[in-house]
Amino acid sequence: MSDNSVGSIKRIEHTTNQQECYKKVSKIFIKKSKDELKNEMNDEIAQYDKHYPYLEEIRKKLVDKLTNLKEQYVQAYDSIEKEASNNS
Repeated sequence: MSDNSVGSIKRIEHTTNQQECYKKVSKIFIKKSKDELKNEMNDEIAQYDKHYPYLEEIRKKLVDKLTNLKEQYVQAYDSIEKEASNNS
């Protein structure tokens, strides 16, 4: 759970029933009840927590793949440089 999510839940919990709650959606705000907003936030956090391990694994695989591609690029570049200097 991100710090922003935790902070949002805490702010919702510390509002009174007389205060109005809004959820920012893109560039607009949608008025919601405190309980509705809190439930929605908890659902979003649960979805995030559910998918986080999978997404983290994909991120690691992408980083590894990019690292390997960078190494291949450096080797190819060095090989081309070496061949060009030998032909000069």
